[in-house]
Amino acid sequence: MGKPPLLTHPLLFSPAAKRRFVACAALVLLTIVAPGVTRAVEVTSLYTAEVPLDPDAKDPRSTAYRDALATVLLRVSGSGVGDDPEMIDLLFPNPASYVVQFRPGEADTLWVTFDGNAIEDILRRNGQGSGAAIGR
Repeated sequence: MGKPPLLTHPLLFSPAAKRRFVACAALVLLTIVAPGVTRAVEVTSLYTAEVPLDPDAKDPRSTAYRDALATVLLRVSGSGVGDDPEMIDLLFPNPASYVVQFRPGEADTLWVTFDGNAIEDILRRNGQGSGAAIGR
């Protein structure tokens, strides 16, 4: 009598061998899948800003929209419009009408994304051309 064939060998299909096989297969799968399970990195556009959201304010979302618009205007037009609250109120009397998307952030903040084309159009029509338009 010779050795039993490989596929019928008692150690090949023993419960311990099955557990080792499953553990190795799980480890291989985790190695392949794990890099895709990393925490997402926040990618913002030129027209997105994260601002504090004061829940005690009279109209917290409106205040956050105004603050986010000021941040975006400072970014796209420099200190000319972004630093001048009166100019912002004159050019953008209702910031909410330019909001494309908003979502809560961490620790009482709000992420606000504005319509970049509309903002640039308002800036251009009022002689406040934005440097962000370069390359479009």
